[in-house]
Amino acid sequence: MEKLLEKLLEKLRDKLNKMLESDKYTTDEILEISQQLDKLIVSYYKSHKESDYKQN
Repeated sequence: MEKLLEKLLEKLRDKLNKMLESDKYTTDEILEISQQLDKLIVSYYKSHKESDYKQN
């Protein structure tokens, strides 16, 4: 599961960077991807926190 999250994080981060470098996207479109990335980051950290808790 964590590897999947890592791949999704990388994919969204790359997409966002490309969007920011381009003049083809609106602020709303960029904001949407940014918010998706934020949610995924939160999920990623929650999954790590839970796995750390289970190990202790």
